[in-house]
Amino acid sequence: TTTTTTTTTTTQMQEQQEPPMPETPAGPPAWVPEHRLGANVQPAGTVFRVWAPNAQSVTLVVSQKPDAELSARLEYSTTVMEYPEPTWRIVMEREPEEGLHEGEGNAPPPHAGCWCARVSDVGHLSTYLFEVEEKHSGKKLRRRDPWARQTFQGLALNVVIDPGVYAWSHAHPRDTNVVTTSANGGASLAVQRRASDTPPYSFDANASAGLRALGDNSSAQAAAVPWFGDANDPSTSGSDANTSMVMYQMHLGSFTGHNDGREDFIQRHAGTGDLVSNLRHAREELPYLARMGFNAIQLLPTPEFTGLWGYNPVMFFAPHSAYGTPRDLKDFVDSAHSLGIRVIADLALHHGAAKDNSLWDYDGPSEHGDQNGGGGVYFEGGGGTPWGRAFAFWKHEVVHFLTAVGPAWAKEYNIDGLRFDSIHNVPRDVVHSMVARLREEAPDCFLIAEHNPEDPGVALRDLGFDTMWSLSALRDAESLMNRGDDKTFERKMNSIVDLRKGYKTSNEYITYLLGGHDEVGCRSNGAFHDDTQRHHRHAIDQYGGRDSWHARAKVRLLYAAMVAGNGIPMVFMGAESLQGGFWHTDEAHRFDWGIVGDEESVSMQSCVQAANFVRRMTPALQRGEVKIIHSHPPKGVMVFSRRVWVPCASEETVLTGVAEDAVGRPEAHYIPREDWLNLYGASPENQSNGYEDAVLVVMNLSEFQWGETDDHMYGIPVDNADLRSREWVEVFQSQRKEFGGWKGSGNAADDDDPKEDAVVKRIRVTDGHLKVRVAKWSVHIFRACVG
Repeated sequence: TTTTTTTTTTTQMQEQQEPPMPETPAGPPAWVPEHRLGANVQPAGTVFRVWAPNAQSVTLVVSQKPDAELSARLEYSTTVMEYPEPTWRIVMEREPEEGLHEGEGNAPPPHAGCWCARVSDVGHLSTYLFEVEEKHSGKKLRRRDPWARQTFQGLALNVVIDPGVYAWSHAHPRDTNVVTTSANGGASLAVQRRASDTPPYSFDANASAGLRALGDNSSAQAAAVPWFGDANDPSTSGSDANTSMVMYQMHLGSFTGHNDGREDFIQRHAGTGDLVSNLRHAREELPYLARMGFNAIQLLPTPEFTGLWGYNPVMFFAPHSAYGTPRDLKDFVDSAHSLGIRVIADLALHHGAAKDNSLWDYDGPSEHGDQNGGGGVYFEGGGGTPWGRAFAFWKHEVVHFLTAVGPAWAKEYNIDGLRFDSIHNVPRDVVHSMVARLREEAPDCFLIAEHNPEDPGVALRDLGFDTMWSLSALRDAESLMNRGDDKTFERKMNSIVDLRKGYKTSNEYITYLLGGHDEVGCRSNGAFHDDTQRHHRHAIDQYGGRDSWHARAKVRLLYAAMVAGNGIPMVFMGAESLQGGFWHTDEAHRFDWGIVGDEESVSMQSCVQAANFVRRMTPALQRGEVKIIHSHPPKGVMVFSRRVWVPCASEETVLTGVAEDAVGRPEAHYIPREDWLNLYGASPENQSNGYEDAVLVVMNLSEFQWGETDDHMYGIPVDNADLRSREWVEVFQSQRKEFGGWKGSGNAADDDDPKEDAVVKRIRVTDGHLKVRVAKWSVHIFRACVG
């Protein structure tokens, strides 16, 4: 057969409309060049690459791709016996190293010492491992893939995961911003929720122990749709959009499984015998957290680890197998997003696990034994840490491995933020590489640093994080609750509500005045900790226990101080229900759902819910500058203002109001929805371009109280002329009866007259003072009226 090639002009083609040639049958998919390490699925099959520069040879042991029926079961299975056994043995090829040179830490491979295999008929949910032959001894080591997306605890076995298989319904958190549409030239503004493409996920409300305990077994939609939104400014971008976050720190392994009816459905830890709860059960409690008003969950570490809390990582890209499969984690994130809740992951990248370290001597012992610390290619020369061996940060291959962890979690699991544990134990240049890669590959990911000492000039300005944990505010709060020296009162009060030195905006630090996992958790059965010179306990126990009225009042006060002051507020799980004692993963100290519905718990939950409402719906509490306007240390009183301009655009802008599709009003918040709309749901006609949102916050850390009679009110001096001209409404006070306080403790209409049905009471400044009741051990938040 002879093939003739001719050149045809455009004119000739128009004159000679020949019929199209028949399509040539498509051949098998072609392999695409692959520089990523690990198991990467392509249309033609799967490409396996592993870095083992000291190996004599590497053999891939892999299974065939499971059929559709088996795959459907394996998506949610953590039982290794259900997976196909890898039996195919393929000798991997060592990639040529000519022309290779050491690159930057962010540069992709090729690295010297990489081995590769391309295998068809292998794909999503196939199992595999690497058999590494040591160069000197000839010993063959069965190894996990350091880049594996799924593995099994304690076993040299991995599962191929294709990230593209999962169909996301909510790749990002459902929009909960409350917006306005302009009518009549902008003078009249109607509040409505910004539309979402898809509704919240469907679930059985009765499956939530939290909703059952609170008596909320309403329809799935009623329980799932957040009943209020976030008063964000749509013009903000980047980290400024995070000011409305109210965070809930959660340890997945101990969040459920105690007095919630799930005990028989949860596996036990192989070493301790303790229950280890999972992602599926935690997902069932997401509506409970949405009902409480939390819009961000910060998970303790979820990558595969040994130990109990998660800070001894062994596999950095794979979810902890005891918690569930990659699909379980994606379901959790997808469902959280459907409720407007962000998910933040915690990464410990400064060391490897002290036990069962999958990377230790990965391709054999170090060339020079233990002279440089040993540990093989990932650890030699890395030095030690209090928790385990530090990585060999001086190797660009190791830096490339570590800098890839964050982007993988952000992109493959749609994680909204990443906390970097003890980041001060990672070399500065390596941290720069980690942050730079995340900014390039996941620019919207919110980056949180735990850095000691607490120095925003280093963590935020130099290293480039968005925010950092603030432990010092917690220590000052503890001192204030014990009414220490009056000489330090103003400094410490300022510490817990205002920006600390070096911070520029409210969202540049996370405040946790009731304690985080380190302060609440204890691994030594409640013993005194010499390093911190304190017992580690839930806040309620630090101040006297659940049976103490003063302890409950102080915990309410501190929670209110967090939502009223600067910083992103965060609590460790259980604070909202007054969990006592200390936290650990054993059955006696994990989250106890048995107390969630008792009187003390419901009162605290009501307080938390109302405080979260006010925080999220009040721009001044998110972005307003804190200004101390009055302080009286002998009486334990401090008053501060927060003010911010809220723009009102002609088409769409944020306005503080309850969404039209909000479901009812919770028992916790005593200002009815209609009154809130009347007060804050419309811009004054003469300020159609915007308005100033303003609050006054009164904190009383003492036994003194004012307001038992009209002539015994507390007079708050208001020097600013604009604030003097406004009417004020008490939108929150921590001693409200529903929260555990008493009737008549605040400045609502029903505080004046218990028979009064209405609660909204407008208060005017008289003689230069706002005269109000102030309860002992309380926080009162007054907001200037808009409507």
